[in-house]
Amino acid sequence: MITRQRVIDGVTAFVSRQYNGDWRKAFDAEDADGDGRLSRGEVSTILSKSGLGTLVTRPVIAVGVLAAMDTDGDGFIEWPEFQNAFAGNQKVFAAAGGEIVDPDYMAALCPQCGGRANPDGAAWSGPDDCSQCGGLGVVFVQA
Repeated sequence: MITRQRVIDGVTAFVSRQYNGDWRKAFDAEDADGDGRLSRGEVSTILSKSGLGTLVTRPVIAVGVLAAMDTDGDGFIEWPEFQNAFAGNQKVFAAAGGEIVDPDYMAALCPQCGGRANPDGAAWSGPDDCSQCGGLGVVFVQA
């Protein structure tokens, strides 16, 4: 199960290992396009390098991480948000409403768009313009 603490522990171990615990250096290096903020894709890459999730579940986890850390609601994580989240001084993951659809990964139907199962039932999706799930149809929730 991917919990808030597991994400924090995994990313902390990655930053310690790769960047000698230098959070600013890690943020700047993982900001692949150099725009000063982390996108959903860049967050997913950090999760991958931290050994969290799978190819299938990582995008869902990244949406939840982004939604939880993006305190100004612009859809990106800027340095102050990243710093605050991993400083341990605030809870960065809040439970999202909705039905739990994958208890192993704590994926819940997006409370904004409701999500829907693909015809084969193997994946969930939502509208591309959903600001809550970004089209995944599910969100990550705290265990």
